[in-house]
Amino acid sequence: MNRYVFRFTKTGALRFISHLDLQRLFRRMFKRIGVDLAYSNGYNPHPRMNLAQPLSLGFESESEYLEIETNEPVDVDNILLLGNQALPRGMVLTAGKEIRSGTKNLSSVVEYSEYSIALPKESSTITQTMIDQFDSQNIIIVNKRDKKTKKFIEKDVKSMIFRLSLLNDKTLGNGIRAILRSASNEALNPLQLMESFCCAAKIPYEKETCRVTRRELYCLAEGALVPLFDCCNQGKGVLDEK
Repeated sequence: MNRYVFRFTKTGALRFISHLDLQRLFRRMFKRIGVDLAYSNGYNPHPRMNLAQPLSLGFESESEYLEIETNEPVDVDNILLLGNQALPRGMVLTAGKEIRSGTKNLSSVVEYSEYSIALPKESSTITQTMIDQFDSQNIIIVNKRDKKTKKFIEKDVKSMIFRLSLLNDKTLGNGIRAILRSASNEALNPLQLMESFCCAAKIPYEKETCRVTRRELYCLAEGALVPLFDCCNQGKGVLDEK
């Protein structure tokens, strides 16, 4: 087996395609450009293809990650070239490389995600002082849906916030740039954070008008945040099994 990771963008109208549709899109792309994907064993085989931390519907991203296994070695540069010719507008393969077999999958090592959370341009202006006051609270409460009861409960997410700063982007608008906990067993939705912030800052909040862009996924290496693509090295590193 040969194992590879590819980084890609998902922007524009493609933010509305689901996780399953995205898997089907990549499966068709690899078939079209002649990549022989490896398949699982069993009654219902499926391609050995994994998306690290699937993106919420309606969110855009500048840095998503796809992990695949192939039966034969492939030319990464050729996949980047042919793949981008086959993909729809808004999705671009930006980088790729081979990773060693026998290491952890990407989803299991993701610890944090970086987001831009923008309010409409006509909304109230957010300042760094407002963000600092919000971040300095001893507890930060959001409304989260309980997985078992499906009811909304209040939860303190202070420990799930790594960093908050001001987003002042001419294209996206005014808002917050946030690095939030995004592990497989614990994650903070950026829209829940923005709702809590707007409530504290007394700013009108409408979930449907927020524009969320995921900037990067991070793993932890010796206590420091490292972009997920850089964790996929050829030497011993974060992906290695303990």
